[in-house]
Amino acid sequence: EGRHEEAVTAYRRALDLYRGLPDSEQQQANCLYNIGVALYAAGRYEDAMTANQQELDLYRGLQDGEQQANCLCNTAVILRTMGDDEEAVAAYRKALSLYHGLPDSEQDQANCLYNTGNVLHKTERHEEALTAYHSALKLDRSLPDNEQQQAECLFDIGNSLYAMERHEEALASYQDAFTLFRQVGDTPHQAICLINIANALYAAGRHEGSLASLREALGVYRQADGTEQDQADCLNLIGDLLNHMGRHKEAQDAYQQAQDHHR
Repeated sequence: EGRHEEAVTAYRRALDLYRGLPDSEQQQANCLYNIGVALYAAGRYEDAMTANQQELDLYRGLQDGEQQANCLCNTAVILRTMGDDEEAVAAYRKALSLYHGLPDSEQDQANCLYNTGNVLHKTERHEEALTAYHSALKLDRSLPDNEQQQAECLFDIGNSLYAMERHEEALASYQDAFTLFRQVGDTPHQAICLINIANALYAAGRHEGSLASLREALGVYRQADGTEQDQADCLNLIGDLLNHMGRHKEAQDAYQQAQDHHR
């Protein structure tokens, strides 16, 4: 219900009771996890970190490698929110080391690598991000029914390649991602992927292809409800490109359609 402070109070009372009971470390850790979640939701990130560290210490005492790794991933999320990107990468890498020693942990390893890639991309360490993304993708491809995760990974590989101005490679990655997004029926990602394909084509000097991709993205948006703003934004991009190509009358028509959607 969004009553986070009351939730924290109730969990802390439960924690105090568990601390008076023998062999209750698992229950204490569960309480601390929930305290951390509620504190994070309340925006009390430092306090959430403290609860998370206490939880991690308990799982270390219990020698529970999987829960230690999960806890480190939660630590990384809090650190990212606080802007401590380097510490977040370190937490993800510690978690990955623990997952490596566990059976049937390929999905956890893939998620950990993918999130590591996201932080590295944000901090413009694109070569390292690509390494993490490719390792995640390799694991994702080894798992069944994992097309959505593969698509998201390919999309972000494209983003890192684009940031490095490796536009043709970025284009290929975006196209592979689009195929998978279409396969799983993820309409929003299909449209965004087509816009990124258009950007890569434009950067490579392939303006007609870029225009075709933007129009395809517009067609995808038009098939979905609640996309008026997205359609308007896409029409503005089409107008900008047409203007750049010297096709001013068509650009004006696109801008007018965008204005109609805003109304």
